[in-house]
Amino acid sequence: MIKTQRQSRIIDNVIFAIFGFVGILFFFLIVNAFDLEEYPIVEDWYATDILFTILPVIVIILGMILSVEYRFKGNHGKAWVFFTLAIMIWFVGELTYSYDTEVDPQDTSTLTSDIFYISGYPLFFIFTIFYLKSRSKIISRKMIVGAVILSTAFAIPSLYLTIGIDDELSDFEVLLYGTYPLLATLLLGPSIIAVSLFFRGHVGLLWLLMMMGTFTDIIADTLYLTQEIEGSYGVGNMIDVLYLWSYVFYALGAWSFIRTYRDTVKQNQQV
Repeated sequence: MIKTQRQSRIIDNVIFAIFGFVGILFFFLIVNAFDLEEYPIVEDWYATDILFTILPVIVIILGMILSVEYRFKGNHGKAWVFFTLAIMIWFVGELTYSYDTEVDPQDTSTLTSDIFYISGYPLFFIFTIFYLKSRSKIISRKMIVGAVILSTAFAIPSLYLTIGIDDELSDFEVLLYGTYPLLATLLLGPSIIAVSLFFRGHVGLLWLLMMMGTFTDIIADTLYLTQEIEGSYGVGNMIDVLYLWSYVFYALGAWSFIRTYRDTVKQNQQV
């Protein structure tokens, strides 16, 4: 019965993921085909930005539901509080992002979105730590070392792009852009450990989806960096599809955990 439920959730998540990914991709293809980025809905706010409002809000709502389900207590309760706070802060970063603003260390307003984006990473990391804390006894040193090596390997391309072209960027820009792959590495490490536990049957589907979301973010950050340096990033860029896909992964992860949690509660009530 439990195995059947798990297989059913995996199938459901695959179906929802396909619809979400294809829908987002199709939307961006339409936007680019008709040059809708030339027609802002309001000043500095475009059709594609609607998705950057809707998807984070969905993830925030799911995170709040889980926080309430656990009554903000225990490792899981605290974990979901920090998860929700992290997504909230990233959401503010999405709302404050400007396509035309150039980074200026003398003008804090040009760094507003970066401040929020960067602030969300430590909170998300705390979420992973609280979630894995209850499974610390089954996490071996070998798993930790392997996760560190793999996560670092994924961050190297972004770091290379940033540091290797410092003649085209100011020292401040090198520091700012180099911060993102380092922070992504911080998140990817615990996610890799959790995925290892998933394949051993110790955690649910949540962590496979969380790692995919984090990995998608790293790819998007690397591609964004290359285009930002070239000055070719703008409204409707296909890189944004990857950023939105990461929110889909986070939403599916939280939703799958809600279903698992409620099924567990029902089973305990029937005993």
